[in-house]
Amino acid sequence: KVSGEQSLYRVNDRLTQRNSNASNNIIETKIDGTFNGWNGESIFKMKNGSVWQQASYAYQYHYAYNPDVTIYLKDGKNYMKVEGVNEALHVKRIK
Repeated sequence: KVSGEQSLYRVNDRLTQRNSNASNNIIETKIDGTFNGWNGESIFKMKNGSVWQQASYAYQYHYAYNPDVTIYLKDGKNYMKVEGVNEALHVKRIK
């Protein structure tokens, strides 16, 4: 017989494993310099040395200097969330 406590432990164990795998697909950095949003073909240089390019058409204006950025994997695609911008942008890494 499995007690409720053991069952909960097993569920939490699986959730912890799932969360730990997800965190491997998250990059937290800053844009290196001035950020003016995106315009369809934008390229973003990050403080960590990586370079990302806009991968879907969208337009967004937002001015910031060295804003925080989170890049995450969702449904097999990378998305970039910039501090102060409500929308996330589909991006691809080019460096």
